[in-house]
Order: sequence, then C-alpha cells, then structure tokens
Amino acid sequence: MTIEEIVIHNYGAFAGRCAIDLRPGPNRNIVLFGGQNGSGKTTLLEAIRLCFYGRQFQGGMSTHDYEELLASRIHRSTRAAIQPSEAIVSVLFTFGEDDGPHSFLVTRSWTKKSGKRIEETFDLLRDGRPVEDVSDEYWEEFLLNLIPRSISDLFFFDGEQIQTLADDSGDGQALCAAIKSLLGVDIVERLQADLRVYSSKALADMSDPLIRSQINAAEQELLKVRSELEEAERPLSAMQALVAEIQEKIKQAESELVASGGTFAKNRESQQQKRAVLRAKIAELESRVRQACAGVMPLAIARELGVRVQGQLDGEQVAQEAVAQNKALKWARLSMTGKLTAAFERNHIKSAKVRSDLLSVVTESLRDVSLPDTTVVHGLSPEIADQVRTHLLRSASESSSEMKQVANELEKLNRQLHQLEKDIERIPSQSDLAPKLAELGSLHSRLGSASSDAMQQHERVGQLQNAASEAQRKFEKLTTNAAALVSAQANANVAIKAIEALKEFKQRLIDKRLAELEAVATECFRVLLRKKRWVGRICVDPDSYSVTIRTTTNHLISKSRLSAGEKQVYAISMLWALAKISQRPLPMIIDTPLGRLDSEHRELLVKSYFPIASHQIVVLSTDTEIDHERVGDLAKFISRSYRLEFDAQSGSTTVIPGYFWEIAN
Repeated sequence: MTIEEIVIHNYGAFAGRCAIDLRPGPNRNIVLFGGQNGSGKTTLLEAIRLCFYGRQFQGGMSTHDYEELLASRIHRSTRAAIQPSEAIVSVLFTFGEDDGPHSFLVTRSWTKKSGKRIEETFDLLRDGRPVEDVSDEYWEEFLLNLIPRSISDLFFFDGEQIQTLADDSGDGQALCAAIKSLLGVDIVERLQADLRVYSSKALADMSDPLIRSQINAAEQELLKVRSELEEAERPLSAMQALVAEIQEKIKQAESELVASGGTFAKNRESQQQKRAVLRAKIAELESRVRQACAGVMPLAIARELGVRVQGQLDGEQVAQEAVAQNKALKWARLSMTGKLTAAFERNHIKSAKVRSDLLSVVTESLRDVSLPDTTVVHGLSPEIADQVRTHLLRSASESSSEMKQVANELEKLNRQLHQLEKDIERIPSQSDLAPKLAELGSLHSRLGSASSDAMQQHERVGQLQNAASEAQRKFEKLTTNAAALVSAQANANVAIKAIEALKEFKQRLIDKRLAELEAVATECFRVLLRKKRWVGRICVDPDSYSVTIRTTTNHLISKSRLSAGEKQVYAISMLWALAKISQRPLPMIIDTPLGRLDSEHRELLVKSYFPIASHQIVVLSTDTEIDHERVGDLAKFISRSYRLEFDAQSGSTTVIPGYFWEIAN
C-alpha cells in the first residue's frame, strides 16, 4: 500500500482546501513534514486515521461522542464572520489485490446541521468508480479488511504511543494488546466466550439444583461484571480523546500567546527592573560629568587654549625671572661702583683712565640679561603659576581621559536602555493578554479535570477487568467440575474441551509469535541502540508480557534499568518488530518520534531506521528533532518535504513546500 495524496478541507487548523502530495520517489521513501508544536502535525496524522476508521479510530465511540468529535474538528476561523459548517478528509492510495494494484479514494465528510446534529458521508472509489462488488453500507468494513484497525497503531503512531511502550508501568499491557491485535487472539477469546455460554446453557438442565444454582449465579455475576466493564470502557475512549483534544488546544493557545508577545509579557517585571537599574547607572555617570564640567573639565575641552595659557605662563615666568636678575645685577653694579669709588678715594687714585677701566670691568661683568618678548598678562607668582600648571592644566588632561571612559560607558548604557525600551514597548498590555491567559488557564484547568477523570476511569476499567477475570475463573471452575460430574451432558463436555483446546491453541500461538517477536525485536534493537554489543536477546514473559534484556554475558536486566533514551529506542524497536511480523506492506506515519532521544540515538534512528523501516515513511517533526544536521543525513532518502506554518492571527495552518532548511539533494 502507498498513500498518494491527502486532501483536507476545513479540518482542525487547516482552513479551506489543502492537497498534499505524499508519493515517494525511486529509492526515496521519506516524506518529511516540519512544524513547531501546535502547527498541526498531530492533526494531520489524526485526519488520516479518522478518514480510514471513522468511529473506530480511537476505539468504539458512542454516537453522541463521535458527533461531538466531528463537530470539534470543523475549522473555526478567528477572522471569518460566518464559520465553516463542513469538513472533508480524502486519502488516495494504491493497494495490491489478487488481480494487481488498484487505486482507492476514501472520502469522509460531515456537515453540522441545525442544533448539534452531524450528517456524515463516506465514499469509497476503486480506480475512479464506486466499489461495486460490495454494498455501500459495508464499504467501511471492506476498508477495515484492507487496512485492519487492530494493526494500524503499528504503522500510524506518535510520540505518546512510543512513550506508552517505553514506560515501565504500561509496557506489559500495551505489548499484550499489540500482540493480541496482531494475531487476532481477540477472535479466539470471543469464540471461547461463546462456547462458555453454550456449555452453561447445556449444564443449566442438570438435575442437581445446587450445582445449577451455583453455575447460574456465577454466570450472572460474570455477565454483570462484563456489562459493567463494557459500560466503563465506552466513555474511557472518549475521555482519552478529550484529553488529547485539550492538549492540542493548549499547544495552539500557547502558540497564539507567543505570537502576540506573551513571551515578553512573562519577563515584564524583570525588564522593568533592568530599565530602572540602567537609568540609575546613567544618572550616576551624568552626575559625574556635571561635577567634572563644574571643575577643570572646560579646560580639557579648550585644549588649544590650555596649551597657550601654559606657554604664556612659562614665558611670563622666564620674563619675571629676567627682571629679577636685572634688579639684582643693577644693585650689584651700584654696590661695586660705590665700593670702587670709595677705594679710589682712600688710595688717592687720581687717574681717570684707571678709574674708568675698573668701572667698565664691573659694569661689563654685571651687565643686564636680555628680556624676552613676552608680555606679562597674568603676573602670577611662581608658586601660583606652578599650581595653575600642575593642578588645573594637568588635572584637566586627566579629567579628559576619565571623561572619555565615562562617555563610552554612557553610550553603551544608553544603547542598552534604548533596546530595552523597544522591548518593553512590544510587551502587550495586561488587558490585551488577559483573555488569552484566561483561556490558557481554563484549558489547563479542563486538562487537569479531564486527565483526572480519565485516570479514575482507567483505574475503574482495570478493577473491572480484574473482577471479570476472577468471575471468569470461578465460572470456568464450576462448569468444568459440573461437566466432569454429569456425563450425560456430552455437548457441554465437548464445548468445555474445545474451550481448553482453544486456550492451549491461543497460548501456543502466542508463544510461537513471542519467540519470533523476541528474535526480530532483538535485531531491531541492536540496529538502533548505541551499545550494540551489549544486547544478547530481548525476552518477553508470556504471562505478564514484561520485558527483560539478556546481555551478551547472559545477565538479565529489567527494562526499567534502561536510560530514558534507551527506553524510547526499545519502544521504536518493538513497534518496528511488530510491523515486520505483521507482514503487511503498509506505509508508516510517525509523529514527533525523536523528542526524548539524545543526539547519538537520534543519529542512529535517522540513519538506520527511517531509510529502511518501510517503503513509504511520513515523518512529522519539529526543527529540534530533525535539525539541520539530521536533515542532511536524510537528504538522499527524502522525496518531498513540507513545512506547517501556523498563523496565530488567523488561527490557521498553511502547508508550504520545503523543510525548515533547504534540502541539498
């Protein structure tokens, strides 16, 4: 079987008509879908299952629950004034029959009528014409024979089914259900039940009133418990479907909240605190700038003027020192001249020439120094001038260097503040987000309530299953003992022997297939597991269906001791093995299979599982599961790729050709 195309019209998040080509190419068996959570990946898988199985796609559902489910799947637009009232899902596939391959087109559509009434239509075409060798009222049963619902979970599965098999608590029950569905054991069990009813009726005519009374009481008890079990199982499927539906709505609501700025709103308080801190730092630095401007900072700004002032002060100091020297020299000349004149008088030196020569020597020796051309403007004392040069001009230079650092820091902080202000402006007001937050809170509340109800119902079903098993054992024991005592009831004895034979047949069938499953699952597990040489054999207990792993050193290890990633790999290996044993050439549709795997196990799954698990594999992934590197590993096996883009404004998903990144073929 190969799925050629799926057409969705106003289903879930998909608005209008959307046709998706799923045909694999030669040696390219993978069709890859990418989408973020809430974009419609699970909706796509659900649409295919619903198209094939209708009311049976989540187990038997009551008419009321099924119609409510169909009504909830009709797309609701956030923009359109008139909402759609009809949804359609069509799947085109080829299937090999005895006379060769045929093309089948399955179309399931439904319309919401007045009130809450739903009108559903189912069409089945073979090679473009209605299937004529089967009455249209049996078309759905005909399709179920082509693609049995009992084994569909082995080929159309998601991360939750993988997790159910991976979990320690639900492993045995899930594996038991899968094996029984695969082998058709439920048919054998129904035959056993019919034979027990037959034998009980035959034994009811016995003459011993006590034995007859005990058998009748046991049968009534068994029928009562079975009736209660059926009544309990019926709403369980609907409850589980409701939980899944609410979870999908939560994903969509969270996507809408993110698109409208909800992520920013979560950080509103911290963003405002950051803004206050930045403003305080900026105010502190601006205060330092003002203080510097009130001091020597203007001199740093007028650098050329400062240099000129310093040159003027240096020139004035030289001029002042020259004037002082000349005053000292003048005083020295006058003093020496006076002393020489007095000496001339005492020594009676009368010669004018001698006197003139000596005075000339003194005058020449103490001649005035030349004065610079500097005009004294400031007239500062040397001490004051030195203070001006040291404290004002040098401090201005140091202040200039410090202010550069302050200016750089101010610029950096102002850029940060500007970006933060823009982020805060993008934060929607609380009143804008309130409806979305309220809706999300309501959905989480509904999810908690629905999950609690489903869990309680699941526990109730488990209790009734145990009670039914106990009533069955009691009834079998009484009928077996009664048949042994009453030889006249030959038919009852034959029926009971047939029951025992069927019991043995069922057990041998299960044992045989379990041995086959163990071998195939071991092979698959080794292919996908990082520690390949560590696995000797996977062992399944025939009574409890619990799984243990025998290592190559012959040690038994419980599945509960595996790491979380190894449990996921084990679950995928088990589904792969069950699909192989079924010997059904069906395509595989896998929704978010890698979410809980580490990078190494993801690589093994991508390289060793997807390329060979089936002739056609549709993979629905997020960008973190099959990332840029992993999509490169798959490139040569990908025939088509699509991206699901959810628009929170319109509340709808668009299918765009191409994955998150371009795939190099």
